[in-house]
Amino acid sequence: MDGTFYVYAERDLKIDAVPGRMTWQRPYEKRRGEFFGRTDLIEAHALSVFSDIADVRSAREFTPWLRKKSVAEVTITSSDGWLKNSPTSEGKSHHNWWTNPYDLVPASALVIEEAME
Repeated sequence: MDGTFYVYAERDLKIDAVPGRMTWQRPYEKRRGEFFGRTDLIEAHALSVFSDIADVRSAREFTPWLRKKSVAEVTITSSDGWLKNSPTSEGKSHHNWWTNPYDLVPASALVIEEAME
């Protein structure tokens, strides 16, 4: 699936900033996450992205820790890896993205919304 997707980015990024490596951490790299250190699980290698900005905005309104995140927009093409729609409580448009190459840090991502207060 090619298209525009949205990702929760680092805190305190300004509009048009390029998200850094922290935005693109895999779940097994996140110390506070349920998949920390679980490199044996396929889910632990996927990035979370959304195809509908409305889901991202809604989740930020109701989830305190998400309010502190900026939101970035990224264009994904079929050559960038594999996407699987995997609806969550944060939204029906949630996708798992297994990037190609594995350690891809998208250069095309730009922050479109700053953290909420």
